[in-house]
Amino acid sequence: MSYYAVALARTDTGWSAAELDLDDVADVDETAERLREEAPDADLALLFVEADDEYLVVLRLDEDDDFRVFGSDAAFASESKIGEMLIGDLEPVRRPTKAVAEIEEIADTEDEGDIEVLAGLENELDDDSDDDDVDEDLDDGLHEGEAGSGDEPSDRTDKPAKGRASDDDDDEDQPDGGREVAAAGDPVGDAGLLSDLGTGPVQLLELCAHEGMLPSDVIAEVCGKAGCGQEYEELRDSATL
Repeated sequence: MSYYAVALARTDTGWSAAELDLDDVADVDETAERLREEAPDADLALLFVEADDEYLVVLRLDEDDDFRVFGSDAAFASESKIGEMLIGDLEPVRRPTKAVAEIEEIADTEDEGDIEVLAGLENELDDDSDDDDVDEDLDDGLHEGEAGSGDEPSDRTDKPAKGRASDDDDDEDQPDGGREVAAAGDPVGDAGLLSDLGTGPVQLLELCAHEGMLPSDVIAEVCGKAGCGQEYEELRDSATL
């Protein structure tokens, strides 16, 4: 399966773009290292991988070398070595709550009345922070299935208290020790990894699911909001795909 990988790096002087060869990369950690080598001075680096006009993977590498990964379709892992390497260990994306979607929509406007509504929604989420339906990692997006972190995603429902029996015995009979396995068509990883760059989790999922949108179209849209649209377009126009 053919793929095209582009690295976009942000430094004090602006954004730069470069193609990245992943043919000899062994795993996602080495992919992050390759991205860092490409942009050693960047405070933020993004890797976009598109394959066969069907699959998209986004890897974000921050200055502290922590990285997060999102994949548009879990099927990529079973159909490509590159896909398996990048998203094979990721869990399905947790769908954003309605409140998160409303906040993203309002945040795109500059209407004073809408801003007041936005503040009210955020306060409401703060008040309900213990509710099982509210994502406690709202500001940072969705971190279930996050790569580059040793933390396992928490199950906020039916979690046994310390000292009580758990369902570990049942998990042993399930594939991957009870870890949720993504099905073909499921987006996986961290859909909130671009939230501070203008594309929240709801928007990213909608772009990937929009009929007629190619991975390159999604990348162009995301990069335009992040401020590196021109760099991406110029590089891709000059590429031989």
